[in-house]
Amino acid sequence: MPPRRVHPKPIQRPHPPLWVASTSPASHEIAGQKGLGFLSFTIGVPPSELAERIKLYRSALETAKPVGKFVNARAATFTMVHCAATNAEARRNASDSVIWYFRKSLELIGSLAAWQEGRDLGTYAYAQALRDLDTRAVSFDMLDEMGAVIVGDPERCIARVKEYRAAGCDQLLCLMQPHAIPQDKVMRSIELFGEHVIPEFR
Repeated sequence: MPPRRVHPKPIQRPHPPLWVASTSPASHEIAGQKGLGFLSFTIGVPPSELAERIKLYRSALETAKPVGKFVNARAATFTMVHCAATNAEARRNASDSVIWYFRKSLELIGSLAAWQEGRDLGTYAYAQALRDLDTRAVSFDMLDEMGAVIVGDPERCIARVKEYRAAGCDQLLCLMQPHAIPQDKVMRSIELFGEHVIPEFR
């Protein structure tokens, strides 16, 4: 991407931290080399795999040549989250929407490979594999058992967040309203997360 001027300039002092969204292991390494914080997408990626990507990032940070005013060494992760009074209720509320979001995400990423057919996809080469993936074989149970989503009662959510923290994640970006979870259930999930889960990590 050629250099671009940004207008108006940010008024924040010091300069705001720069981030990059990343999915492939290669892009995590590039983020570290450029001294950028990364926003890692873990749709279908367990914390154990995230830990390996964060290791790549941290290793690259050691010799970073920052493209911004300073190195932003923060590792953030995006995942789907739903908290309810019981594990059974959380699953009832969220399972259909979680699997819909997972399949739709892979469908859209895979469409990149179709759109760019015949071109070098670089660090987006994984889109080719996703285009050919039969997502009907993936179930909510699979994602849940992998730890690739955080769905459950407050105790279960706390345990799952601890797995992300153990993987080296500094910040968790919680998608609380994937697809069609009813609004009252989403609001209750946010309340439970704020009342019970967040205080465990202060």
